[in-house]
Amino acid sequence: MVADLADANSLGGAGFGEVAPVSDHRPSGGDAGADAWRKRLFQSPPEVDYLRTHPAAAAAYADLKRRLAAEGRGSAAYTDVKDAACDLVIVAAEDWAEATDWQLGSTDA
Repeated sequence: MVADLADANSLGGAGFGEVAPVSDHRPSGGDAGADAWRKRLFQSPPEVDYLRTHPAAAAAYADLKRRLAAEGRGSAAYTDVKDAACDLVIVAAEDWAEATDWQLGSTDA
C-alpha cells in the first residue's frame, strides 16, 4: 500500500514506462483541483512492440498460449511453460530493440 497514489507504479515494475501525466478535462461541478483528475499514462516495454512488428512471432506465441490452455493441465503448468516462452520473446525483443534503436514511446500509440 502506498500513502500517495502518485508513488504507485506497479506497471513500472512490469517494464512499462510512465510518460508525462495528462489533465485533459474536469467534470463540471465539485471543487476538486486539476491534480485530482490527472491521468497517469504508461507505454509498453519493447517486447510488446517486438510482437507488434513480428506477426509470425506473435502468432506462434498466441498459438502456444491457446494450446497450453486447451491441454488443461492447470495454471502452474501453463505458467511454467508460458514463462519460458516469455523469456525467449524478451531476449528476441531486447536484440531487436538494440538493433533498431528502439526507444520507449517510439512506436506506442
